[in-house]
Amino acid sequence: MAPPFDRALRDLLRAAGCAFWLVIRNFAIGDAAVSGEMTTAYVATFDEDRDLLREIQNLQDEGEACSLSLAIDVATVRLRRQIERRIGAERSGSALQASG
Repeated sequence: MAPPFDRALRDLLRAAGCAFWLVIRNFAIGDAAVSGEMTTAYVATFDEDRDLLREIQNLQDEGEACSLSLAIDVATVRLRRQIERRIGAERSGSALQASG
């Protein structure tokens, strides 16, 4: 199951019909032609993958698919766990304050 923040963000973006990607480049800065070509290429790539990504998401939502963890994911997994711990600590702290 996705962490609460991931689920909330995913649900928000899904409701808004949004999808995002990030591209960083250090060449041809300010060149509108290069920017246009790159945008066209990324939009085409995303459109090719849209149906597959939607189906993967549906399977995950239904509990039919599980995550595959790779070594490259270690940093994001650690960050996710830190955020989950902080959320848990914040919730238990506020619960203690409310009951005390």
